[in-house]
Amino acid sequence: VQIHEPRKEREARFTGKVHEIVRRGGRCLIPVFALGRAQELLLILDEYWEAHPELHGIKIYYASALAKKCMAVYQTYINMMNEKIQNQFAIENPFVFKHIFNIKGKEDIDQNKACVVMASPGMLQSGLSRDLFELWCSEKKNGVILPGYSVEGTLAKHILSEPTDITTSAGVTVPLHLSVYYISFSAHSDFKQTSEFIDILKPPYVVLVHGDQNEMNRLKQALILRYQDNVKILSPKNCQPVHIKFRAEKVAKVVGSLASAPPEEGLKMSGLLVEKDFNYQLLSPKDLHTYTQLSTATVWQKLILACRQPFEAIKISLENVYEMVSWTSRDDKTALVVEESVYIVFSGAPDTLALEWMSNPLNDMIADSIVAIIMQLEVRPPSTPISKKKYEVDLIIQDFMAHQFGETNVMIDRSSNTIIITNNSNSATINLAAKNVQSDNTVLKERVQQILEKVLDSIGPVPTSKIRMIAKEEA
Repeated sequence: VQIHEPRKEREARFTGKVHEIVRRGGRCLIPVFALGRAQELLLILDEYWEAHPELHGIKIYYASALAKKCMAVYQTYINMMNEKIQNQFAIENPFVFKHIFNIKGKEDIDQNKACVVMASPGMLQSGLSRDLFELWCSEKKNGVILPGYSVEGTLAKHILSEPTDITTSAGVTVPLHLSVYYISFSAHSDFKQTSEFIDILKPPYVVLVHGDQNEMNRLKQALILRYQDNVKILSPKNCQPVHIKFRAEKVAKVVGSLASAPPEEGLKMSGLLVEKDFNYQLLSPKDLHTYTQLSTATVWQKLILACRQPFEAIKISLENVYEMVSWTSRDDKTALVVEESVYIVFSGAPDTLALEWMSNPLNDMIADSIVAIIMQLEVRPPSTPISKKKYEVDLIIQDFMAHQFGETNVMIDRSSNTIIITNNSNSATINLAAKNVQSDNTVLKERVQQILEKVLDSIGPVPTSKIRMIAKEEA
């Protein structure tokens, strides 16, 4: 239920305390995490040092190898910063600091002079910040500023209670004389901001997570008092399930051309579901611009590929994957069209071709597979001219049937273009041209048909019917 201190006041208090510590000859420790808040504080200190020439002889150290590596990101993506930083960048990069020095460890710090050290971790539980704190905590002229929340059980949380001494990592008790200040630069919202957010959303439920148990309970009670029965406030413990009720049914209003005919029981409708202000409308894509402020657009993609393979070789390779591959022309140029959606245009330029297609999830997938097939031909061109082997599929079917029913019970008849299968006193015949099964025994017929379908699915091209079904689901 806390309210954040205004930013200008908070920054003034922070720089004032740092100035106060170093002016009396002390060393100021600021425990921070490597990213986020640390860069914000570095900006504030560098700007403050620039405005106070009397501090130029006092160094600000930043001890974090990770933060040093990540500083390049901050220096590069200025366009993602706030307006103040972007305006400053027009003059100079604010993240190229003038008064801040990166160090590897405490041995790089002059222990006999006043200085400011920003080190991790932020809660003094271990690492360089803990080492420096234990080294400096016994001198009154030194100080530590905690700029963020500290978890219960950490040294940072403990020193906020102003103990007279602390226990070091080595188990030695030492007096605590340095100044301790808590100035929150939390990135979390305060009670006022959280309440405003809830007022805007008007949710039926609010679930509080990730926080100190006592503070969470205080926030929960304050929100319950504010919203009464209008909003249900939940504050579950770790691993405690939360049960939330939602309206099972949503009602959508059908408009436009979809509403031209009266509805019938069991009628399935397909269209775009548009939500605005918790109201739903179902409409045809062509009516989108009429009933909403949205509009539809189509994107045609074009990809140029290097390819030295003959056109016929490309066509045969594609026919091994897709059922519908045919010759056509596009802009008076020879082309192949795959599944009536992706065009392979032979542009006339030496050793190049172009892929053109209207972009959607299905066509993009087909185009990707075509690129892979052409690249495979380029990397591993066939040693002999590609041609369709008439009996290859037939032999694979025969081999699969032989594994199921035994080699002596499976015979291929080239004169009738069939495979005859015998099983005890029953028999089944596979028509290799029509890819169907005939048998007087229903059980045997179904079994052979299932095996045949699995073989054809495994080795044959993707059926156009399946591609159309995928396209319908995507739509």
